[in-house]
Amino acid sequence: MPKSPKKRKKAEKRFVSGLFKLLLSLLLIFGFLFVASRTFGGVALSGFTDAFAEFSESFSGGKKFPYALTESSRGRYDMMGNGLIVYDTKGTKVLNKSAGTLLETASGYASPFGDIRNGRAVVFDRNGTKFSLISRSRLLYEKKTKAGILDAAVSENGYTAVATLGKDVTSVLTVYDRHMREYFKWNCAKDYISDIALSDDGKTVVAAVMGVKSAELVSKVIVFDTDETKPKASFEFDGVTVVDVDYTSRRVITVLGDNLRSIIKDKTKRIDGDSFESDTLRCYDSTESGKSAIVLMTYGNEELSKLKVFSKNGQKKFETDIEGKVTDVSCSEAYTVLLIGKKAVIYNNSGTDMGSISFSEIPLEVKNTNSKLYVRFADRIEQYSVSSRTK
Repeated sequence: MPKSPKKRKKAEKRFVSGLFKLLLSLLLIFGFLFVASRTFGGVALSGFTDAFAEFSESFSGGKKFPYALTESSRGRYDMMGNGLIVYDTKGTKVLNKSAGTLLETASGYASPFGDIRNGRAVVFDRNGTKFSLISRSRLLYEKKTKAGILDAAVSENGYTAVATLGKDVTSVLTVYDRHMREYFKWNCAKDYISDIALSDDGKTVVAAVMGVKSAELVSKVIVFDTDETKPKASFEFDGVTVVDVDYTSRRVITVLGDNLRSIIKDKTKRIDGDSFESDTLRCYDSTESGKSAIVLMTYGNEELSKLKVFSKNGQKKFETDIEGKVTDVSCSEAYTVLLIGKKAVIYNNSGTDMGSISFSEIPLEVKNTNSKLYVRFADRIEQYSVSSRTK
């Protein structure tokens, strides 16, 4: 039976009333965000606005994977939250888990790289003079340096560190607070800064530098507390090229060289762990929470490798021998994934082979969450469910 005019009017009133309440709620939310961002700064509120943007995007019916790569974006990509960040020479894109666009910046970099922590990324133009701090949905800051950028890092609370070439010195390390105000500066007189990392609170910064000693290449790892002018500690690595430094936990700095893996505890105590001896470093990866993996080619043989996976405290979780040419490795909290030929092989945290996902062509790169694989091919990024693996 059709509704009577009175019942229709009541239903319409309820609909209008509900719509008004929804609009009022949204207005209050945006008002809160505006006031809070003016009071606390954009970095502090970025997580809230990101969640709101992601929620809104989920209703837009955005495109699904595969995500097509253009000529300008066939380089690097990484995990950012439960989605991706794609580095493009025309600009940077942040995608949600369905490939919907959360952010697209217009500032293109000739050689874009990035570092990601806690839903924020510092994106920089290596050898260029521009860098930006972004969240998953907002461009928070953009800044220009006086000289070419060597590396950059971001902390969990939004502090940013940038290493550049110097004018009267070889290189310069600068740390900015959450409002992009200069907080700490160190002039490196003779050596080049090759890699940097920040503690979660941004109060400690680590720099790997490369120089020459007695006509031989030498690497140093230098630890600074940013409220002091002198280094807290400095460690020399003779005959080692340090390729990565990372704060893998509150008390542990992991140092990865071309022939050695070492950790520094409590900023001052160096513990040399794995010496690669006759093996060669093939590839490596780490998660934001500190789990890491390295792949070593046995005696330099591409067809025989060792996979070693470590906890955030530097303890070895497992080691296993691998047959076949490994082209990439990716870590998540639950899994470690290797690309071998036309397949992705998935290991759990005990080193058990959980199965593999096969492809019709050679993949170039892989990133993984606890439930998804994001695999880059020549012209696209595909998404796969970890549960689709086969033994």
